[in-house]
Amino acid sequence: DRAEGRREGREEARIALADVLRHNLEHKFGEIPDGLQARITRAELDLLARWSKGVLDATRIEDVFGD
Repeated sequence: DRAEGRREGREEARIALADVLRHNLEHKFGEIPDGLQARITRAELDLLARWSKGVLDATRIEDVFGD
């Protein structure tokens, strides 16, 4: 049904944004610590979007996550 399709679409978007975030973090900061990898994996779409934007101005990887 439509609701299921929307849920699947959001999950696909969440996974894609997590992949982009990981790529950008690795490009800027190098290897991502396991703890942050786990946070990315568990995060909802809106949080991933906020973190992705945070990469732009961060000077340390911890700055992206508000740590």
